[in-house]
This record gives sequence, structure tokens and C-alpha cells, in this order.
Amino acid sequence: MNKKNVLKRLSCVFLASVVTLNATTGSALAYTSTQLKTSVPASSVTTGNRVCGDYYKIETAGSLIKVTYKHKLAYPKGFSPRLLAYPSGVLKGPIQYKKQLDGLGAGETTSFEYDCSEVADGKYYFRVCANEITAESSVGLTIYPTLLPQIRVVVKDGIPTLYQFKNIAADNRNQAGKYSYTKSRKKSLIDYKYQLFNKRGYIKNPRTINEAAESTYYKKVSDKIVTAAKAYTNYKKAFAIFEFVTKNFYYDYYADANNKVPYDDPYYNLKNQQNKTGINANTYKGKVAVQCDGYAGLFTALARAQGIPTRMVYGRKITNSSTWEGTSSTALKTNTHTWVQCRINGRWVNIDPQQGSLNRYGNKDVKSNKKWVKSTIVNYYYFDMSYEQMAATHKFNKIVVNS
Repeated sequence: MNKKNVLKRLSCVFLASVVTLNATTGSALAYTSTQLKTSVPASSVTTGNRVCGDYYKIETAGSLIKVTYKHKLAYPKGFSPRLLAYPSGVLKGPIQYKKQLDGLGAGETTSFEYDCSEVADGKYYFRVCANEITAESSVGLTIYPTLLPQIRVVVKDGIPTLYQFKNIAADNRNQAGKYSYTKSRKKSLIDYKYQLFNKRGYIKNPRTINEAAESTYYKKVSDKIVTAAKAYTNYKKAFAIFEFVTKNFYYDYYADANNKVPYDDPYYNLKNQQNKTGINANTYKGKVAVQCDGYAGLFTALARAQGIPTRMVYGRKITNSSTWEGTSSTALKTNTHTWVQCRINGRWVNIDPQQGSLNRYGNKDVKSNKKWVKSTIVNYYYFDMSYEQMAATHKFNKIVVNS
């Protein structure tokens, strides 16, 4: 074999090894549906952040589930840690399945323990719900806001074990890292024209966007929000915008009940809210109802106006009484929800404004219901969610950039 052929062969071997290495590296995060839906034991679960929103640390010690909870809001009526049947989400068993805690002041850090020594063997959800009743629905269901959505727990012989969807967490983080944050620096929302700027009832027929004028308006409102909150860092600005959107907009259950396309145009929705105008399917004198795209679009517009790179994430979200194990492989890849990510201090901050808001318009089960219900509670858990905990309910499928 001559020198030229030797070099050629060595080159081929090197390229093959590189391809193999890349394939191996890539496959480490190319999970199958079965792998994504598999939960594994965890010694502890940490959620949120200690700066602005709600923060939890959940761990086990013998028969105890130990919780450290820092909460932004005051809960004068206290809250209830609950152990719920899996997968139905129903409170079951004797009184030890629900524990009552006393009233709490704003900004306090609380520690408590939940004893599982007399809990029957089985699979459960561990949740924390506020005792504050925010509203009563038209069908008579009392609403206790869920502050901590769900932690998977398996109890065996009175000993609890925490479980997490580590593969979904890793896959979500990998998806987030695929896209350059520079593409999220736009000041307008032209890259989301098909998702947000539809003419009423026609999603694929977007209206004309005046980028300059609309971006100027977003900046005007955004400046007012962050100034009022005395927010000087990008992190605090994002938090102020989260509070504004969650407190001032309503989830559009009326559209769901009547099979209507929600109107999620952030420019006109924001103008109606600010000017207290509008009398139509989703607006009444400044009360504005949107769905997840609408919440995400409003947040993105206002955050980008502050120069914070922000993008919308599309994916699958399961409810508090659903499980990833029970989700089909096809459904796993189907987008059912939208949230956002902000690039702050060198990392992507996960934020779900729609889930943070407990305001609602109408009722998904009653077509004629047009009642506006404003909650006094914002769920701060959904600001700066950790990848590990959001994996219990959120799976990334697509991040739209420059569409």
C-alpha cells in the first residue's frame, strides 16, 4: 500500500470515528418515547428561584416528605400539602392525606414535614394548594389554587420516594440550546406573524404589521411597567412583566366552550387593556381574554422592548391529573401549549405567563358563560422554572425563530 493510500485510509478511519462519536453523542439525547415517559428516583426536587418568585425544595427523610417553601404572596388562610391518587389526581384516604398549615405572611420561608408512615402503598402526586378560594365556577366547583403543581411520589411500607422525568428535563435543555439567542433580539414580533397576528378566525391569514409603530408602543408600555416596579436589572424587569401580564389578562375559556379561534394579537389586546376599550368576543372595556399564545406573545413583546432576548416555545403540556406514562407517542409530539424563554445572565429563564395567571373569562363547560373572574393570586412558581421540575408538566417540541 503506497503512502497516498495509507493517508487516504487513515483519513477515512478518522472521519468514521468522528461520525460515530457524533452519532453517539447525539443519541444520548435522542430519547425514545418510552424513555421520555420513564421517571426515575430523585433524592430531592428543587423548583423556581430565591430572588423573585416562589421557591421549593422537596426531599425525603425516612417516612417524611420535607419541604422548604419561600413564597412571595401572603396566604392568610394558609395552604394545604396534599397527597393525591395517581393518576386520577383525586384526594383519597383518611385525613393524613391532607395536612392543613396556618396563615403565612408575604415573603416568608416556611418548612414543614409530611408523614407518610400510615399512607397506603402506591403511587401519588404531592401538591401544595392555597386554602384561599379565588372564585366559584358556574358549575359550582370551588377553586383552590395549586401553588406547587405536582411531584411524583411512590410510597412503599410507609417510605416515600420522589420521582422525576430526568430524560424530559435533559431533552428540554438540549432543545433550548439548539438555537442562537441572537435570533431572539428582535424588537418587533414579525417572526411570530402566523402565530399571533391572525385576523379573527383565520390563523394563517395574518394582518399587516407596522413594525416601527407597534414596537414603539410596546416600549412605551413596557417602560411604564418596569419603572413602576423599580426594576433595574433584566431579571427584575422580566419578573415585573410577568406580574403585569398574569394580573391583567384573562384566560379565554369562552373561546374553548364555543370552538372559537382565540384572538391573541398582542398589539390590539394591549391597547384595549391600556385604554380600557373594546367590546367584542374577547374584550370588554379593557378586560381582555387570551390563551397561551396570547399570554406568551404579550410577554415576548414587552420583554423584547426592554432589550431582553425572548422567544416563544411550543410543546406538550399535561394537566395536574394527567401523566406522561399515559400519553401516546403521537400526542407526546403534539403541541398543546406555548410558553417563553428569556436570555438573562447567560442562561435561558423558563417562564409560563398563562399558567401563572388565575384570571379567567367564561367556563369551558358552559357555552353561554361570559363571566369575568379576576383572581387575587398569581402563581409565581411559573416564573423561572427549573428544567427538572417543569419536566413534570412541560415538554419542548419546537422553538420558532425567524419564521
